Amino acid sequence: MVGGVADAQALQCVKCLRERRQCAGAAIGGIGRGPPAGPGRAGWYCDASDESIHTAEDMRFSDAALRELRIEVENLLRPQDVKRIREKFGLTQREAGTVTGGGPNAFQKYEQGTVTVSKGISNFLRVLERHPEEIEELKKQA
Repeated sequence: MVGGVADAQALQCVKCLRERRQCAGAAIGGIGRGPPAGPGRAGWYCDASDESIHTAEDMRFSDAALRELRIEVENLLRPQDVKRIREKFGLTQREAGTVTGGGPNAFQKYEQGTVTVSKGISNFLRVLERHPEEIEELKKQA
């Protein structure tokens, strides 16, 4: 196994049979030919044909970088912010999911970072943080 790829032959480009080079991480956001540059994109790239292959580890790396980019671009709450706001109200993850309508496991996923918080939930939690008196009314309605 070479860098998570089953064998060295898999590292050869299927188009030109040249050896691919490993890219530890290249930037998300650049569109164009060839391997992207900067952190966020990992994989094995052929300089001659622009073909690439990606291991499961490469994809996890890229997915995490894309989640982080989305949070930044859309101004969404980060997992630690979601947890801080929830704990500020003394709610369990299950209670927070019920109060916001996100479902019983939503906050567990938000806080672990396995699901990115939507713009609506991010804004709702920001409003609740500014108007904590509303949480009791929401608990009654849940």
